[in-house]
Order: sequence, then C-alpha cells, then structure tokens
Amino acid sequence: MPGTLADKSARELLNAFASSAPTPGGGSAAALASAVGASLLQMVASLPKTRSGTDDDRAALAAASAALTGIRAQLTDAIDADSAAYDQVVAAYRLAKSSAAEQSARNSAIQRALRAATDVPLGVARLSAEALKEAQSASRSHCWSRASAARS
Repeated sequence: MPGTLADKSARELLNAFASSAPTPGGGSAAALASAVGASLLQMVASLPKTRSGTDDDRAALAAASAALTGIRAQLTDAIDADSAAYDQVVAAYRLAKSSAAEQSARNSAIQRALRAATDVPLGVARLSAEALKEAQSASRSHCWSRASAARS
C-alpha cells in the first residue's frame, strides 16, 4: 500500500494495525489516538460561541486552536515516525552476528535503534500533554468550561 499511514483510509489503517506485520504498532496507534484527540479539541476551540463573547475570549480560543493545529500535525507525523523507528529496531536485530565484530556492530545498532524508538512515543506523550494544556486554557474562555470544571 503506497503512501504514509496517515494518508490511508480508516479501514486501511485498521487493517494495517490488525496485520501480523511488526508495524504499525502501539506507538503509531497512540499517536493516531492523540491526533484524533487534538482534532476534537481544535474543533471545540473553533466553535464560535464563547463564554462571555468578549474579544479576549475569542483571542484565547483562536490561540488555542492555532496551537492545536501544530500539535495535531506533529502527532499525525508521529504515526509514521513511530513505525519507521521500530522498523529500524527490526532491521538492527536482523544484522549479521557471525563474528565478534559483527556482534559488536549489531549490538550497537540495536541500542541506537531502541533508543530512537523510545523518542517518538515520548514525543507523543509530551505533545498530548501540550494539547491538554491548550484545552484547559481554552476551557476558561469557552462555553464548554462547565463540563471541563465538572471533570476536574
């Protein structure tokens, strides 16, 4: 299937997650879920009604929406980045290990790949936290703040 994971239809992406292939996996799924969450937060921040209708409220919501646009884009990119990172882990484990030199090179490659493979999920967690901060900020200016306060 050509293209990126993020460009696939929902059915194609779900089929990819259900396949026996090592990727996409949990990290890509987490990035997708977080991107969907950021999209929903952006939708709410883009609604025209504010709590008080003031320019300050509108500006706060516009700022949250703009920030969420960037966060969503980064999370969308992470869907494919996580799969690419784990593909490197798989490739490192497949390196030759016949000689001591090959074993050493393989072990180094595995460690580098594993380290890189943790960077994407950590980034997803950080971006998700940023999205929640934007939601909290927007909730102060939006009519949905009562629901937000009830959740706290």
